[in-house]
Amino acid sequence: MFIKQHILAGTIAAAVVSWYASPQAGIAVLAGSILIDADHYLWYAARFKDASLSRARRFFEAKEADNHYCLCALHTFEAIAVYITCVLLLHGAIFWIAVGCIMHMLLDVFYSITHGGLFLRKWSLIHAILFRTKND
Repeated sequence: MFIKQHILAGTIAAAVVSWYASPQAGIAVLAGSILIDADHYLWYAARFKDASLSRARRFFEAKEADNHYCLCALHTFEAIAVYITCVLLLHGAIFWIAVGCIMHMLLDVFYSITHGGLFLRKWSLIHAILFRTKND
């Protein structure tokens, strides 16, 4: 999904959480659902040695990333396990940030399944490290 879609979904979720829990919880959900995408920018900056946020955004919006096997660490099985653990064991802001991250990942998985891109990214950080190739 694109950042605008995540902002919209995160804003709606934040409004609901703000209503039922607290405004601070809503802000944390919004932060978790949007800031998780920082790893896309970091991958782009490291891969192409380019710190331009606008070029990174255009790169992903133009779906040029589909031609690369991206390793976005905050979007891996290991990260999802951390988010789930936080939801199950923690309270306060970390709980709500993890809720936002899980919501983001569910939207990403649903979008990837419906648009045929589920396997265009690396889903395991450990696998990516152990089986790194020259093209990564």
